[in-house]
Amino acid sequence: MKHDENKLQAMVCKYLKIQYPRVLFISDLSGINKNIGERVRHKANSKEGFSCPDLIIFKKEKGKGALFLELKAKTIYKKNGELLSNEHLEKQKHSIDMLNMLGYQANFVVGFDEAKNAIDDYLKVSNSIHLK
Repeated sequence: MKHDENKLQAMVCKYLKIQYPRVLFISDLSGINKNIGERVRHKANSKEGFSCPDLIIFKKEKGKGALFLELKAKTIYKKNGELLSNEHLEKQKHSIDMLNMLGYQANFVVGFDEAKNAIDDYLKVSNSIHLK
């Protein structure tokens, strides 16, 4: 599944580079393989209980200072719409909730189309318009 999310992340970043070349963004690298020393250092230099979403778009829109997206390749919801019971997902949901409380826009997105729609909606640009 992580391999699928890495492919999704690459596709979304490529879309951003082509569709919105002037928009600043960063893709989180916490999912890459690290040796034990790097993992210890990463944990020591991060806020306890906070999981940085996969993608951050730095652009003030809709009164928000940035868009944070947690990218998922496969559904993370039960048929009734509730989040699947999973400690990792619950930690990510907590981080998303914290970011939204701080005035940012943060969401889970499942698949490329949902990510693209969230980005386009946030940036208020029609799919047919390309920024130069």
